[in-house]
Amino acid sequence: MSKPIALQRVRGIVVYRNGALGDTIVTFPVLQNLRLAFPHVPLHFVASKEVGLLAQTCGLTDSVVSADSEWARKWFAGDAVGMRALVEGADALIAFTSEDDDLKETARGAGFGFIRFQSPTLPANTTIHIVDHLLSALNGLIDGPLERIPSIRLPREQVVPARRILDESGLRSGTPYVFIHTGASSRQRVWPYAVDFARLLREKTGCTPVLHMGPIEKENAALEPHEVADMPILGPFTVLELAAALSCAAAYVGSDTGPSHLSAALGILTFTVFSGNDEGRKNAVVWSPRGQRAHALYAQEGQEWPSPEQVVQALILSGVLP
Repeated sequence: MSKPIALQRVRGIVVYRNGALGDTIVTFPVLQNLRLAFPHVPLHFVASKEVGLLAQTCGLTDSVVSADSEWARKWFAGDAVGMRALVEGADALIAFTSEDDDLKETARGAGFGFIRFQSPTLPANTTIHIVDHLLSALNGLIDGPLERIPSIRLPREQVVPARRILDESGLRSGTPYVFIHTGASSRQRVWPYAVDFARLLREKTGCTPVLHMGPIEKENAALEPHEVADMPILGPFTVLELAAALSCAAAYVGSDTGPSHLSAALGILTFTVFSGNDEGRKNAVVWSPRGQRAHALYAQEGQEWPSPEQVVQALILSGVLP
């Protein structure tokens, strides 16, 4: 991978991406490719604090600046002097936000000689995968093929504390389990059969199902306590804790949501369920998590959602269960 002419003498690169967990993980290939092309150039990531910390822990970036930080506020307020002081020496900016003349002028005043804007959303009537759309920000900057799969590896010392969390939930060390994310940020994307699937999985395979609820999903998943009294329930976690717990799982099952992208990026066997309506079919094309072991499960004809039986069968055929 050769150095791009436009950035041959770059002293530092800032990537700006403000978004939720899944939105940010699909931007990781941009960091991966910049890291490969510029291994000795400081790379700064302006993102949500927790997901940015994940990227830094996994070696994708040298520093993290919270997207809600003073740096971002100064940029959008037109304060070039204050902006420059917070990311010293960086002179290239790739920003995943709508192009804006005032933002560009402020960035130039802050010392950024190279500035590129890329919309974080697809143009109307476009159905390419979101990763490919975001990678177009690197067009003309890096020669050769690009990495197009989000890929991270959590250091061992970050995984070890997850074992304590799992032990406290009643899972013995070495017990294979399937991590089931029960919700999504939108009720329309919540798979309604998560609990039915967990029971069927245990009945058919003897494998332990572990249910997870994040802070948003606690509201949207709407699990009744009596339904899940006999199952381990984990969460909410920080993003690093979630990554550690996922790293210990035999497989993951979840809806079209951020933890599904995280699981796929970690290389966990990942099954993401999509609804059979028009939105679900489009999301399966645009937002299906990418990974070496990631699979999308679709509703069959006449179904609104994949059935628990369909998902259990997919897990059995994967060969990952004991």
